[in-house]
Amino acid sequence: MNWPIGSISSSEMPKIPGKDSVGVRGPKSRNAVIVRLTVVLLVLFCISLIVGPVDISLGEIFSSIISGFRQDNGEFHNGMVFWFVRLPRCLLTVLVGAGLSVSGAVYQGLFRNPLVSPDILGVSAGATFGAALGLLLPGANLALIHVLAFFFEMVAVFMALAIAQFVAVRPLLVLVLAGFIVLSLFNSSITITKFLADPYNELPAIIFWIMGSMSRADWPAVITVGVVTLVGLVFFHILRYRLNVLSLGDLQSQYPLG
Repeated sequence: MNWPIGSISSSEMPKIPGKDSVGVRGPKSRNAVIVRLTVVLLVLFCISLIVGPVDISLGEIFSSIISGFRQDNGEFHNGMVFWFVRLPRCLLTVLVGAGLSVSGAVYQGLFRNPLVSPDILGVSAGATFGAALGLLLPGANLALIHVLAFFFEMVAVFMALAIAQFVAVRPLLVLVLAGFIVLSLFNSSITITKFLADPYNELPAIIFWIMGSMSRADWPAVITVGVVTLVGLVFFHILRYRLNVLSLGDLQSQYPLG
């Protein structure tokens, strides 16, 4: 049925299956959740600065922030640990978490499914294979590993899109299935890469890369990740309304908004 623009009111519009006004959170409820989660984040951030092999109290942290890590104040060692180990590590963890959360929200909106993840298109497996391949190359540095990881994750995305475009039947469902195909392909490639790797040097490096760690966090890494994350946040914030339209789905988007 075609609904001409402005011919019906919002009260006369047919009910959309699975969408009811009951249970929809209002602005005040959302703001309360955001405030609570922010408080939890700050508490966990402070705990992470204190807890560790080296005991650092909040007083020592404030003293280090005010006076720096001068050697004549008796807290030189704790100040060094705070400024060059724990603070960069905690900041990098927050930035990575922010980037992953926004990426996950965009994925869930595009696929209209709260359970999707970067594995849905084989992105994670493609990036892991690229990094593992970079670790196998002789003389490879960290920049080359990052480039290869980004290149192969884009290859995974385009492979999934190409398969979905080739089938051209129920593209959303086919895209998900194509993502699982690409995921299996790159997981098999990672297994082959592990088999070919040197078991004493290259294989442990690949395994530790897959596990992930913030132990090598430093200020250059914090600045780099911070810039990339900030650009991504601004980009998705600018396109937030278009992303909301994409997340409506075919059934809802066919009704006029008046």
